[in-house]
Amino acid sequence: MRITKVSIPESPEVGLKSISMSKLDKLVLIAGKNGAGKSRILEKIKLTISKIPTTDEITQLTHNKGIYQESREQLTAQEIQLTRRGEKLSERQQSNLEDSELQLRTILARLKWSQLETSKTSKSYKYIDFVPKNLNLKDCNALNKRELINHANSMDEAGIENAAGSAFAKIQHIQDQWFNATHQHSTLAKAETEEIIKKYHNLQSYIDLFLKTTLERDINGDATLFNLPLGKTQLSDGQKVILQLCIALYSQKEKLNELIIFMDEPENHLHPQALLEVIDNLLSVLTDGQLWIATHSINLLAHHDPQFIWYVEDGEIKYSGNLPERVLEGLLGNEEEILKLSNFLSLPAQMATERFSFESLFAPLTLTTGPNDPQTNQIIQKIQLLRNDGKKLGVLDFGAGKCRLLSTIRELTIETTTSIPDWLEYFAFDMPSDDESQCKALINSIYSDARFRYFNSEKDLLESIPQKSLDIIVLCNVFHEIDPKDWLTLFSKNNIIRSCLRDDGTLLIVEDQLIPVGEKAYPNGFLVLDKIQFKKLFKLTNDYPMQDARNDGRLRAHSIPANAVGNVDSASRIEAITDLAETAKREVRRIRGEAASYKNGKLHGFWVQQLANAQLALSELSN
Repeated sequence: MRITKVSIPESPEVGLKSISMSKLDKLVLIAGKNGAGKSRILEKIKLTISKIPTTDEITQLTHNKGIYQESREQLTAQEIQLTRRGEKLSERQQSNLEDSELQLRTILARLKWSQLETSKTSKSYKYIDFVPKNLNLKDCNALNKRELINHANSMDEAGIENAAGSAFAKIQHIQDQWFNATHQHSTLAKAETEEIIKKYHNLQSYIDLFLKTTLERDINGDATLFNLPLGKTQLSDGQKVILQLCIALYSQKEKLNELIIFMDEPENHLHPQALLEVIDNLLSVLTDGQLWIATHSINLLAHHDPQFIWYVEDGEIKYSGNLPERVLEGLLGNEEEILKLSNFLSLPAQMATERFSFESLFAPLTLTTGPNDPQTNQIIQKIQLLRNDGKKLGVLDFGAGKCRLLSTIRELTIETTTSIPDWLEYFAFDMPSDDESQCKALINSIYSDARFRYFNSEKDLLESIPQKSLDIIVLCNVFHEIDPKDWLTLFSKNNIIRSCLRDDGTLLIVEDQLIPVGEKAYPNGFLVLDKIQFKKLFKLTNDYPMQDARNDGRLRAHSIPANAVGNVDSASRIEAITDLAETAKREVRRIRGEAASYKNGKLHGFWVQQLANAQLALSELSN
């Protein structure tokens, strides 16, 4: 059974405005910061559930309605006849008429009661709370056999109230049954034995999923978790909550399917992954039931479809499935905090790109996963060769930002005997920004002379770095941020890039070909070029080395030879952007012909932006 609509009048005594909710589904997520009214709304709805008219009450009310209607009709007819004769109803008759009308108004009001509407009527309306409050788990070793069985069986009752006192008993009892059923002298029928084995293996699976450990048995016949008897496990508060939820779900699966379940801030004591596993498993058994969750967990909200989200502020609840920014601003504070979270979530992609840039300095290697990987070791060996030969690699990190490229190099070489200054001449260039101090501090920690290695003026850089002295200039996640209007200047024969590169040097452009977060890098947005467009832009008739980190076309390093850098002109720029626009058109059409999904939605958004930005750029440059 599910609540489909809520229409509860305001409750000023508890600081709640009217609660109006409709089109409610299997899951209801109520978000809001502390004190907003989430818990009070849950309590109000739980209190109102007890007031829903039951099927028996409706049947009785309908029956009584007929009786009072008949009585009123008879008395009204008598009153009409008496009035014609100039007479009146007796006091008793008048009292009966008034009583019938009063009863009818009361009955009709009750039959029309609609503060909560449900998917079906029922003989009783029940709900359960499903967040453990008691963390004092009872050691089942203190129970005799009969007590242990009774405690174990109490876990089968829907709800979480008995979990603290019965969870360990349930585990021990199920394991005892399994041990006895599988004993060589067992006389149980095969079917019964198989059912007990199945129950035990199912319990093991639940424990493995939720607690990430194995349920075992020691020589004394005690069930063990983390290699300790249950009562001696010293579980953390979070593990105690998870254990109770785990055993409740295991024991009550069939009984929960039609219930209305409430969880008030289940994220307390639960780490994000465990929270999602609990909720997902609970939803999987609620075939006809409903789950209400009051939460301020952003990862829980993000895990589910926004259509389930309602937001509470100052005691008022509003649907927010179409306004996720309202929820994020309410929970995080403002747009700046939302941006910080977004930046944090995009860090893995950024760091993968930086790491790939480092790997691309040496060889066409696939992106690796750790300092012990064979390919990483191969890179370290190449670094060692550079050192042994007395060679240094001259690298300019163009658009360095926080100098994550240098940070990545340090992380990947920290466990080697190779000192970065022995093999790498690193320089950084960026426009003035808040990242400057962080970047300089990192350079100083490695070279101790950031003044001669960090620049935000082209003049200072050209005065400090000899012409044609650098092996590689790296643009890591930078090219797409450069306005096409500036390409001709930046990639001219006399500008900073070509002036600093050796004749046999390389312009290394590393780009996430499907940037995960949209941005307005310049007035017309951004343009992410790929190999075909770079060949047109730099007028390359021959192939050039390109590395694909994961062989999926996503993270690519384009090695543009130095002698091609000065080839960019107005015609090649238009040709490259035109090709990008045509590619974007094809991708949009392709995606629109595929099944709708979150992944395709993001891809569609990316390529639509590519198409729009390319057309805007072409329009501007053509004029």
